[in-house]
Amino acid sequence: MRDFVFDPEAKNCYANCSSSASIFSYERDPESGKLKLLQIIKDDEGPATLLDGVHSSWINPDGSRLYAISGRFGGESGLTLFGRTESGELKFLSELKIDPNIFRGGNDLVVTQDERLIVVSGTTGSSIVLISRDPETNQLER
Repeated sequence: MRDFVFDPEAKNCYANCSSSASIFSYERDPESGKLKLLQIIKDDEGPATLLDGVHSSWINPDGSRLYAISGRFGGESGLTLFGRTESGELKFLSELKIDPNIFRGGNDLVVTQDERLIVVSGTTGSSIVLISRDPETNQLER
């Protein structure tokens, strides 16, 4: 596991597992704090194809979207965007593979308050890339 984040209400937790190319979704019991596995999203077992080397995630303030950066310890560098269901499961929205000639080793991300701009850092490529998100379609582009 590389990183994990909670939704704003701490009902769900999401763990990035770079070596298994997956994101695990958990439901948190409010009484005990124990986590119960809800879902595993694996690279290439659905529409998400950029989870190999997934490293860091960010959840927006209203908890409706999760952004994940990949490529730090393998795989292709890129950004994947998921929507969140009421149960806390993730639903693929879009992804953007970033040209390895300009960006490698997706490590961290920062998202503006309006979520129109995402800044991603690439450790192995010593690079920073700006990505835009269309608020109507959730499409990502560089």
